Amino acid sequence: MALSYLLGLGGTVDYEMEWDAELLTRRLLSEGITQIPASAPHEIVDERDLLQAIVFHLSTGSGGEYFVRDDLVIERFVANAAYRVTLGGTGVRAARALDAWGMRSTVHLVSENRYFEQLLPTRVESVSSATQPSVDPHLIIQFAAQDTVTVGDVRLIASRANRIIFTADEPNRMLRLVPDLPEQVAAHDVFLISGLNSIRQRTVLDGRVAELRDACMPDMARPSAARTLVIAEHAAYHVRGFSRVALEQVSVLCDVYGLNEDELSELVGRPVDVRDPGDVIPALHECVEIVAARHVLVHTHAWAAVVGPQAGRYATALRRANITAAARYRWGDEATRDSFEQVGRLPRNEEGSRIAGAIERAFPGAQADPGYVVETRTPTTIGLGDCFVGGFLAGLEESHVPTRP
Repeated sequence: MALSYLLGLGGTVDYEMEWDAELLTRRLLSEGITQIPASAPHEIVDERDLLQAIVFHLSTGSGGEYFVRDDLVIERFVANAAYRVTLGGTGVRAARALDAWGMRSTVHLVSENRYFEQLLPTRVESVSSATQPSVDPHLIIQFAAQDTVTVGDVRLIASRANRIIFTADEPNRMLRLVPDLPEQVAAHDVFLISGLNSIRQRTVLDGRVAELRDACMPDMARPSAARTLVIAEHAAYHVRGFSRVALEQVSVLCDVYGLNEDELSELVGRPVDVRDPGDVIPALHECVEIVAARHVLVHTHAWAAVVGPQAGRYATALRRANITAAARYRWGDEATRDSFEQVGRLPRNEEGSRIAGAIERAFPGAQADPGYVVETRTPTTIGLGDCFVGGFLAGLEESHVPTRP
């Protein structure tokens, strides 16, 4: 019997902007930006802040996500640039990944507009808390390794591919949930929690966490064979102080709590070299101590791992997750079931294999899986973690996780 998936908590309309070194260089000159900033801005007030963030992340090869005070900043920034409109949000991209695996799902949305009507796959249904249509675009800028921009007298070259997200999205900042969320959760086999990172008010965050607790806790008291599996995916919080609050309060509701490599570093309070077992193993031990979920899922560009009492049950889910993310990196939105099969025949990341072995030795019963070696001149860095989650969900059915009567 096919599993039923409820994927929340919000979806977005994304403007995916093409990297244009000449355009960005001209804009840097017009704003008088001639030096590489030593740190990233906390939030985006104007186009100058936005450009500073782009330069900082290109210089470090890192990704990031930012709150923009006014969506007009985004509209002005893309006015003379090439971009395409896509759908985003972890739940929505996970649903698209499930669709590529041939599986149905339901997404929980907080906004509605013509783009959702046009671009959601036919196998994806939706429930929504929106009371009127709205379009609140997210600007996403991705760069590939070796992409360049000139800053003053310096020609800056990206060391690795990554993406930067800029958002001024009121519906996702409020993240209103459907009134019948407890009934929706109970009616599905798997419930995905994501999107809390967009919230900027503590009262709103506390309210949403309380609603999630009401929706998930009664179900957690049911026999394990009958209850809904709860999975959460962490993210870059726009208000940094909310990250730990949300993690501690939400992870206790979860069977699996996922983080990427940047979020792992933030959690332990120091940079973690995911290619060095001497860095990775202590960081994972700290992560397991902090995260209250039964299982911790950490995914990086080189490997992914599940640590917890029944981690072995997630072996297929972990492998499908890595396959799906790799296919996303190579083919973007065009990834299909055939793409997944092609990735499955590719060699594994050697460093990832070494780290995976070290993790499984350090954590008895842990399940670790190295990433795939994917060569492309035009990588997609947008939504890799979201599609990883979708692939992970796609592997639950084959692993018989969860099993309902």
